[in-house]
Amino acid sequence: MELRQFFRSDLAGLNPYHVEQPDHCVKLDANESPFGLPKEILKEILKEILILKEILKEISKEILKEMLLEMLNEILKELFNEILLEILK
Repeated sequence: MELRQFFRSDLAGLNPYHVEQPDHCVKLDANESPFGLPKEILKEILKEILILKEILKEISKEILKEMLLEMLNEILKELFNEILLEILK
């Protein structure tokens, strides 16, 4: 079955679009740019990343502190129970 039979007659005679592929360059996708971001934008991105880093460090400190306190409480409970059992013997 010939696919051209399904084409409109005004399109059937057209040649397909062809993009040459030179050996010396890289073809970019439609949303890519060969140019870097402006320095002002890079500075703003860096500022935001540094702010986020500090926030994450504080969150990590709090989480670590909570975990350590939880562990310490469990150890103290166990120790208290052992001492109490010894006293009650």
